[in-house]
Amino acid sequence: MGRREEAEELFKNGYSPEEISQKMGVSLGTVVSYLYTKVGEGKIRHSDILFSIEKDIRDEIEQIINTKGATHWFDIYKEFDKRVSPTYIKTYIELRKPTFLLKDTYALIVEIELKLHEYIRDILVDEYGEEDWWFRGVPENVRSECEDAKNNDSNPAEHPYSYTNFIHFKDILDRNWSIFSKKLLSNISSNREKFLEDLVVLNRILNKVMYPLRGNLPTEEEFEFVKRFHREIKKI
Repeated sequence: MGRREEAEELFKNGYSPEEISQKMGVSLGTVVSYLYTKVGEGKIRHSDILFSIEKDIRDEIEQIINTKGATHWFDIYKEFDKRVSPTYIKTYIELRKPTFLLKDTYALIVEIELKLHEYIRDILVDEYGEEDWWFRGVPENVRSECEDAKNNDSNPAEHPYSYTNFIHFKDILDRNWSIFSKKLLSNISSNREKFLEDLVVLNRILNKVMYPLRGNLPTEEEFEFVKRFHREIKKI
């Protein structure tokens, strides 16, 4: 196993970059460079590195930025009231840029959307058959909206189901809950209202990501919500 792979494995097992630095006997800067390489390879995300920095450190950096107007890492470092590695400050300053969190939030939501899109269709086909699933399993309002979207698309997809969104998924699941509840994990099927409401929240966060110029960017709490939902939905 190479050094970069070792750092990746430790990181995925919950070790902080500082702990990895100590275990591997290399500088914190070297560990961060290893992790950046793994971001480039698609093994981890920028946000994983960002939120591996302790929250109290992140909060203090933000406080210094807001109260002192400092933006350069060294000016922030001079204001810290406790010992912290300059590498953490440099890394946080780089990764706090909205582009990184927007990109990672969007990527997670897309994976959730693709997973649910396929999963829901497969269950409906199993229940109603290839010929009838669209008409028997999908509420009329959802079919109408998707068919309108398809008709208004200059380069339409083959099937109107391709135009579904999280709100449509909510309506389909709600109508067919007795079917889906037998397939879903117990922690999901036992809390119907929460799962359906979570889809509404996801849709709201997606709208923030899709329209960043409106200035209403996803919060850290919303990003963590997306990550938790992503972890759960991967298990179904």
